[in-house]
Amino acid sequence: MIDPRRAAAVLLTVLFLLSPACGAPPDAGAPAAPAEAVTAGTRSAAADEAPAVEPRTGETAPAEATGAAAGEETSTVTAAAAPAGPLGVGGSVDDGVLRFTLEGVRFPEVDVFGEGPEAGVRYVVFDGVIESVGSEPSSASSLLMFEGRTGDGHRSGMNIWLTESHLDGPVLPGVPRRGEVGFDMPSEAETAYLLVDLAAFASDTAVFEVDLTGGAQSFTAPAAVSVSDPLAVGDPVSNGELRFVLEAVELPALGGFDEPPEKGTRFLVLNGVFEAVGSGPVLVSSMSMFELLTPDGRKQEQDIFLSDSTLDGNVLSGLPLGEIGYRVPADASTVYLLVQLDIFSGTPRVYEIDLQDYG
Repeated sequence: MIDPRRAAAVLLTVLFLLSPACGAPPDAGAPAAPAEAVTAGTRSAAADEAPAVEPRTGETAPAEATGAAAGEETSTVTAAAAPAGPLGVGGSVDDGVLRFTLEGVRFPEVDVFGEGPEAGVRYVVFDGVIESVGSEPSSASSLLMFEGRTGDGHRSGMNIWLTESHLDGPVLPGVPRRGEVGFDMPSEAETAYLLVDLAAFASDTAVFEVDLTGGAQSFTAPAAVSVSDPLAVGDPVSNGELRFVLEAVELPALGGFDEPPEKGTRFLVLNGVFEAVGSGPVLVSSMSMFELLTPDGRKQEQDIFLSDSTLDGNVLSGLPLGEIGYRVPADASTVYLLVQLDIFSGTPRVYEIDLQDYG
């Protein structure tokens, strides 16, 4: 059965990525989306004031500056004692299904293409983690869940080109999702607000406030991948129409064009086999069906130049395909491969891969 929440998140995220409002690559020639003024009937904020947020059960008070810097855990408060004002770095909020913790903010000088902002604009990137607080899988969508505003209440355009680690995709019990969401904000803004709706289209909104006049801030929540019964190399995954087996793991010294990995990273190639269980053919997509996470739940980007035989295309009965390549942190000892054969429904299965076994 199709999960409506997951289907909506996938569809709207795809539409968002295709929209110029999400920010265009430097060679696209499209101007940055202008800030949208707050109008009547929207979730508004008075000039120079934080957007109002109602206290809710499950909210966590923001860490004090010294506590966040020291990595101290925050404490969960009840609805009666919840802060009436905005949360800060180290604060968290949950809706009974998902929990979001703001772990930091940074101000990069360039985007992923090495391009700086336009005149009068600065880049602001919020870093956070989304965890499942229930027993059922769910989904995260940065487009549906997050909104950036400045101190005068104006919306800021989301810019997907400010990070390679987005807060989008399935969120499973025991498998947190870490990532970032970036915005183009006016360079003269002194305060930024991140509005968070964990339940898409819900009326409850949590507000996080960040001072833009200081430096980057960081806080680490105690969230890590913990899967009770992970798959191992050689185990199959099947949905009745399609069968996948992760067969081998390689750590090549050189990548595409015989280039070495960037400093602090290494290459990882996963060799797998798809088979159509029925009469076939079945269309498969490595970008849609696979995700690789580090133990802290941060998604790793695919490197399409690591293999000439990717896991994409039509799978005929008994006809296998090839490989998926990734760039991973050089110090990562374990990674997790999420496999979801049904893109709009079902629950991803998780392979646990100990990289120390492969060199």
